[in-house]
Amino acid sequence: MESRCRVCLTRYGFAVLATLAATWARESLDYLLDDRMPFGLYFLSVMLTVWVAGVGPAILSLFFGVFAAAKWVIDPPYSFLVTNHADQLALVIYAVVGSAAIAIYWRSDSRQIAVNLQSAANAELTERLRAADRKKDNWLALLAHELRNPLAPIRSGIDLLDRETLKSEQVREIRLTMRRQTEQLLRIVEDLLDVSRYSRGQLRLECKPVDLRDIVKQAIEMVAPSIDEQKHDLKFVRCCQPLVVNGDSTRLIQVVSNLLSNAAKYTPRGGRIQILLDGDSESAKVCIIDNGIGIAKEMQESVFDLFAQAESPRNRDRQGLGIGLALVKSLVKMHDGLVTLASDGPGKGSQFCVSLPRQPAETLIEVEPAQLTHQLSDSDSLEGSTILLIDDNQEAVHTLEALLSLDGCRTYAAYDGPAGLEAMTVVQPDFILLDIGMPGMDGYEVVRRIRKEASLPRPIVVAISGWGSDEDRQRALEAGFDDHLAKPVDYAELMALLLDKARTRDEAKAAPERRKPIPIIAGSGRTKAK
Repeated sequence: MESRCRVCLTRYGFAVLATLAATWARESLDYLLDDRMPFGLYFLSVMLTVWVAGVGPAILSLFFGVFAAAKWVIDPPYSFLVTNHADQLALVIYAVVGSAAIAIYWRSDSRQIAVNLQSAANAELTERLRAADRKKDNWLALLAHELRNPLAPIRSGIDLLDRETLKSEQVREIRLTMRRQTEQLLRIVEDLLDVSRYSRGQLRLECKPVDLRDIVKQAIEMVAPSIDEQKHDLKFVRCCQPLVVNGDSTRLIQVVSNLLSNAAKYTPRGGRIQILLDGDSESAKVCIIDNGIGIAKEMQESVFDLFAQAESPRNRDRQGLGIGLALVKSLVKMHDGLVTLASDGPGKGSQFCVSLPRQPAETLIEVEPAQLTHQLSDSDSLEGSTILLIDDNQEAVHTLEALLSLDGCRTYAAYDGPAGLEAMTVVQPDFILLDIGMPGMDGYEVVRRIRKEASLPRPIVVAISGWGSDEDRQRALEAGFDDHLAKPVDYAELMALLLDKARTRDEAKAAPERRKPIPIIAGSGRTKAK
């Protein structure tokens, strides 16, 4: 405040000094000018003031010039009256020209200020774009790093499987490693897709009352392999009473498993991870505490930002894409909850707490055994079924064909839409596994043409596609598919789905047969010979 007052005083003081200097100069030159140019030097003082001090002081200088000239220059002396017509005209010209000069300067100055502001905004935008570009490059480097990590053991495992001298136990370990790393790749892809859906407002929740204790239990089962691999000591302190919240169980499991994965990743080998469940009448809370590397104070504000890890891609021992915590925050917010972080700094561990609105325990609906998803038993089989695979990815077709053949299925393959339609008329399959994103004729057009073939038996058509959003699934069902699975498909899930669809179809066929009336034959039932 004081500095502003000092600047203001300096500017307007300059206007006073400029007027006094013009008056002194006019008095000094009076013997030359006499009564001519009474306002000439005051006009120069106005120009000097507007250039040095700005518009406000220049207006003050303009008024001071009028009064000074009237008092000391124009006759009668020492009077503010201007009686001479020539002096009055000079006064008017001085006022008009001075005002015009001030207005022109003000307009020019305003434009310059606008240009300067725009230049500053452009410079800031340029810097932000450069920062975003650097962040993008860093994030792409992180993505390559995160993808290479699981791909390395998968590739090594394939090289090992090429050796014929491996023992069965070694083969089993290799298979388990490859399966774990494949699941890690899938989690990375799913997290990326979920972030994209959330940013576009396409992430949907299917909320119902769920027990938070069950959510944490399932999340632990998902993350257990990585925790065991790092030999962490995991303790789960659970609440004795149900902690019921209204939420999407799949998304809540994703929240807790992401926090547990972070704790396992950023805690040194053999560390401690503790899960606390607690609640009051208003909220239910789950806290995940570790003794890991901790988080610096200056990083705690931005740790939930998307791609926050991309700021420093190579200065940490353990990498991450910086999407897990951002996704956690987004999902918790969609549940009307809050996620918080507490850490005393590097090397002092972290504590993440998720708080959700609590629901009455009476709202929890227990799932009856009859409602549970069908589990495959040894007697369930698709042996003898005919399955047609239509996909432009020939290697994917060959591997899935091999699996289906091991289960006794007769398989046929086509690698584009027209070939698939031709094969369907010849093979007349029980099931069709159809890709959507094929060149030329896509899967939607293929299934529409299949459904128009009324002369052929109606096969069960399942979409197997890289497009896996809810909108993609809905579009597939509307086009005529019986169901939709996203690549890469879990084989057990695929078999369970096909068996379920086959069972539903067989029951639908059997129902009309059971409803047919039993014919009643009149008479004795014996035909007389003629």
